[in-house]
Amino acid sequence: MVFKELRNKLLQKAITGQLVPQLDSEPVVEQLSPAPKPEEVPFAIPDKWKWVQIGKLLPFGTGAKQASPDQIPCDAWVLGLEDIASNGGLISKNRNVQVSSTKNAFVSGNILYGKMRPYLNKVIMADEDGFCTTEIFVLDVHKAALPVDAEYLLYFLRSPYFISYAITCSKGQKPRLDTKLGQRALVPLPPLAEQQRIVAKLKPLLEELDTMEHAYTELSGPMYSHFKDLILQKAISGQLVPQLDIELAVEQLGATPATEDVPFAIPEKWKWFKFDSCLKLISGRDLSSNQILDSYIEGALPYLTGASQVSNGALILNRWTNAPSVISKQGDLLITCKGTVGKLAFNTEGSMHIARQIMAIRPLPSNSCLSIGFCRLLLEFWSAKITAKAKGLIPGITRQDLLQMWLPVPPLAEQKRIVERVEAIFAEADKLLALKELSL
Repeated sequence: MVFKELRNKLLQKAITGQLVPQLDSEPVVEQLSPAPKPEEVPFAIPDKWKWVQIGKLLPFGTGAKQASPDQIPCDAWVLGLEDIASNGGLISKNRNVQVSSTKNAFVSGNILYGKMRPYLNKVIMADEDGFCTTEIFVLDVHKAALPVDAEYLLYFLRSPYFISYAITCSKGQKPRLDTKLGQRALVPLPPLAEQQRIVAKLKPLLEELDTMEHAYTELSGPMYSHFKDLILQKAISGQLVPQLDIELAVEQLGATPATEDVPFAIPEKWKWFKFDSCLKLISGRDLSSNQILDSYIEGALPYLTGASQVSNGALILNRWTNAPSVISKQGDLLITCKGTVGKLAFNTEGSMHIARQIMAIRPLPSNSCLSIGFCRLLLEFWSAKITAKAKGLIPGITRQDLLQMWLPVPPLAEQKRIVERVEAIFAEADKLLALKELSL
């Protein structure tokens, strides 16, 4: 995913000296022995930085103060691995927990590193004192042999370099980072002031990425659904594109709705039509099993049975018949009316038999006031209302449920402009969603 890749690139730049400039005024970092051999160095770092084994830098996986269950106050924060989100962050902060095993004590500012399944990248900084499972290492920068900024260490442990190293040093059926091997991990250590400048530059960038990812996540879920509903509502109420003086008002067909039947206001040139005054509705019919073919033979027509053959607005043709009786034509709008109700697709394939789980909609030949494309927008907007009408053990809607609907109808030229505008907006939204699946 693009956000993960961006995070990794930023973290890698941070620990290789590429995120902020080096300053002449800052001292060279002292070398802790043993210095790594050239062939042991995983990547190049600036001259003033030094490679230091993390176990030589500070206690790593050792030295944590432990507390027995009777030493843990009932209102203390007790942290388990399950409370830490993958790639950092807290899922929950629990108190009044019944403790039955020894825990590691920690204080605010300590780094807490989950050693089980290191690929999950469960690393956080404590914002208050508490107790944690012994599956979590407690790292205290105040015990470090050289000056270390706690947040710089946090970001190092979250970096793709360290995660990869920790994975290779994990053992067991439920892989855990081996403590001794973990202690040998090399930390690229800048001067303290540069560590702090790295954190000051990196932290807001990562927070901005988190915000963006959250927005994309919402866009692909309830927010995206709400966004589509809002666009469709504007589309079918005359608020999406301007009305043009050159376009003639729609002529009223049939009766006009009672005041209580009008759900919202529409522009003056628009009219409310009853469904059956401008559209033809064709109900499907089931065939007997001996009339259904599992493979195509010459002269057979596709047989559309129901919602399982409608996917993301497209048709899946996997049955045929040589005894069609209720035929949908190319260009019809198809709607599922039994089982899964309200799925829509255009018939782009040509003549086909439709079963009773499907209805076909096409403009009446006697008028051309409503395009099938605009009709689809109307039914998409009212899909929840259509679904709510579904009744029975196997939910379904009747012909009358659709035929009695009132439809807001703009001039034909405006219908075309509205459909084009909706399609363009949804295409852009889908491009944004696609970013979540891309890698750099």
